[in-house]
Amino acid sequence: MIKTIQLVLISVTALGIASTAHAGEPEAAFSIVQLQRGIISFDLTPDDLDENGKPEDWLILNQDGKLTCNADVSTVVISGASSSIIRINRTLRDFAEQARCTHDQDISDLIPKVTYISPEAVSLSFERTEYGKGANGSCHTHSEYLNFDLESGVQHRLPDILRSDAFPKIRQDILTAFLKDPGMNQKDLRELLDREFWTMGFFIKDNKLYVDLDSYLKSCVDGPFFPVEINTAYINTESAPAWLETALNINFPPPN
Repeated sequence: MIKTIQLVLISVTALGIASTAHAGEPEAAFSIVQLQRGIISFDLTPDDLDENGKPEDWLILNQDGKLTCNADVSTVVISGASSSIIRINRTLRDFAEQARCTHDQDISDLIPKVTYISPEAVSLSFERTEYGKGANGSCHTHSEYLNFDLESGVQHRLPDILRSDAFPKIRQDILTAFLKDPGMNQKDLRELLDREFWTMGFFIKDNKLYVDLDSYLKSCVDGPFFPVEINTAYINTESAPAWLETALNINFPPPN
């Protein structure tokens, strides 16, 4: 049985209004909705007991003899009743539900941010922190990024918007950006880009396109958040969604 000491599960904790890229356009609204917050308790299972039927020494139990997990999990709800927005909200909810505290965790946080929203599209980041039972240290946070076309409901990823033939230049731009950073290991950075670039998350903010390296390239204290601005010249204007023009305040060339 799971017992919870928390706020009401489905409570709107904040209402956001984000302006679109161009003045005079309509605004789009969203809500930050709390799914789970507080101390969640879990009954012990047979795997938590030693050979004498006692809780393992390394487990920390509350006064009731239960395991606990500290939760702070929220999602984003986009305002609107269209079928595409309903699907997007369901996807966001399902994504956040996976971050709920479990028996095997001490901490589980999911903190969403809306970095860009317009009637056409939304760009979101989710900061995820999770500590397994008995875990310590600070290398437990990562970010995930979701970008949706609000009119079609399509989710866009990095290969959808950047030219594959531009990767050598993108790679060099990123390496150059960190060249004078004494704490950055260039070898590790090169290997990360070669191995994971096309699966990295991107987000839109202040009319700019960023890719987050999302890796502990320096130290746990420095964290994993290393956003790099991507030159819009590398956008694949033939396959990129049209809403990027507004989001980045640029104009795609006319089709051939």
